[in-house]
Amino acid sequence: MHIREKDFRNVAELWGELSEPSAVTPDELRQHTLTRLAGLLRASNGFWLGSVRTTTLPVDDVLSGWRPRAFHSLYDNALRLKLGAEHHRRTSSNIVDPHTAAVIAGAGSTRASLRGELVSDSDWKNSWLYNEILRPQAIEDRLIGVRPVTWYTESAIALEREPDQRPFSERERDILKLFLSGCARFHRDQLVANDLLIAANRQRFALNV
Repeated sequence: MHIREKDFRNVAELWGELSEPSAVTPDELRQHTLTRLAGLLRASNGFWLGSVRTTTLPVDDVLSGWRPRAFHSLYDNALRLKLGAEHHRRTSSNIVDPHTAAVIAGAGSTRASLRGELVSDSDWKNSWLYNEILRPQAIEDRLIGVRPVTWYTESAIALEREPDQRPFSERERDILKLFLSGCARFHRDQLVANDLLIAANRQRFALNV
């Protein structure tokens, strides 16, 4: 790993903040976590994403049934909301970019990946995700980490950088993975707060939503 001693201390401090009994809401905890991680990793923005694996799979489903079902940004604006909705529409319709497909390929394991570890520079620059969703928001690079919570749910955190920032490093990737390896309650609480962890409701997440 490429982590320094101070990185362990910073992550442990955040774990401690999330494990303390608190009167704040899950939304407030999520915003606090994204704010702290964006500061530690020098990101311009970030988001939390909850995904669910459906039980009914079309033969040609690129994502093996996985679909995004909850998305919350650290910083939102009208353009981000509009483009986020478009990304959700395409993904829900089985129109998948190479980056998203690569993230889902590792489903079932706790993982953090640099953009370049998931897709080549050419695939990234030629993808609709980059050209139609991210570039209009001045997003140049993305670091994403995912933690499975159950066999049919995953909790993801992504950090983003603008064109005038350098790409994320291996050290920053390892910091995110270290964070994901702890604080299990945070991920479970986020899924519960977004109604994604109730087994009785799984069938209402239809692929054609």
